Amino acid sequence: AYENVVKHSAPGVFTGKPVEFGGSLARTEATGYGVNLAAVQALEKLGKDVKGATYAIQGFGNVGYHTGYYAHQSGAKVVTVSTVDVAIYNENGLDMEALFKEFQEKGFITNEAGYGKEITNAELLALDMDVLAPCALENQLTSENAGKVRAKIVVEGANGPTTPEADVI
Repeated sequence: AYENVVKHSAPGVFTGKPVEFGGSLARTEATGYGVNLAAVQALEKLGKDVKGATYAIQGFGNVGYHTGYYAHQSGAKVVTVSTVDVAIYNENGLDMEALFKEFQEKGFITNEAGYGKEITNAELLALDMDVLAPCALENQLTSENAGKVRAKIVVEGANGPTTPEADVI
């Protein structure tokens, strides 16, 4: 419909295209890669190296998985990840290699292997972290909980994870 209006081919305005129609080879990982890249840039602005920086990642679907993957590859310490079923916290850093393997094999993660202690979503959002990456659902940071966020940087990977009221806070 857009191309009919502008009267020419415009594949750049469409997302999620297969490669043969002008899509990106890295489409699957692009958002998570970008979330981590933004976090690294923000850390640098604060004078902090990504190596050893602590990350809390809410959501471990495509975006959260790839955010965690690239954070881990950058040398960050991912201390908590969550899914709709479980949030896992380990102050010493999670065994990301094992979590990646479990996710690739099952399509989801559990805490059956005892990666860390289970916490609530509210606890995850309030952890004292360098980076909080909400990569799950919209409206996770609200006027009710935004004041409890202690992360130095919030890098949004989800669609609209912060309400306008929380954004002000």
